Formats: sequence, C-alpha cells, structure tokens
Amino acid sequence: MRAEALSIAARDVQNAGGVVLDATTLAGFHEIDVEQGVIRVDAGVSLEAIMRTIGPLGWFVHVTPGTRQVTVGGALAADVHGKSHHVD
Repeated sequence: MRAEALSIAARDVQNAGGVVLDATTLAGFHEIDVEQGVIRVDAGVSLEAIMRTIGPLGWFVHVTPGTRQVTVGGALAADVHGKSHHVD
C-alpha cells in the first residue's frame, strides 16, 4: 500500500517488482467519538490531519512517529507503535 511513500520499504517493494497501492485518495474521516476518544478514518489519512482535527477537541494521538506525514495505513503496515501496548 502506498500512501505518503516516506519509508524505504515502499521503494524496495517497487524495485522488486511488487505491487504498490496508492491509498492517498482514501482520506476520509468517518466518525469522531469525543466521549470515548475513538476516531474512525480511512487508510490514507495522515497523522497530521488527525492531529489538526482532534487537537481543538482536546485530544492527541497516543503514539507518534518522527513525522506527522505518515498515514494510518502506512503506520499499520510499518507496525508503528509505542511502548504503551506492553502491560507489566
């Protein structure tokens, strides 16, 4: 899946003859539940777009990579996460 194509892996897939899907047109916001802190968006939505939308509502994304231009689909594909998913 290709969204912002910021990772080296995206270029490697193309160079190896793999299939890359452009998800940038899949950039819709479907639901924001301010009470529960849940947002439902398409794979092509960037973290920057999410932060600009939820920031004024008093929310911020729980885990952020080094760039805001990464898309939700790209973050999932690259297994972007923080350490908050570990439970002692």
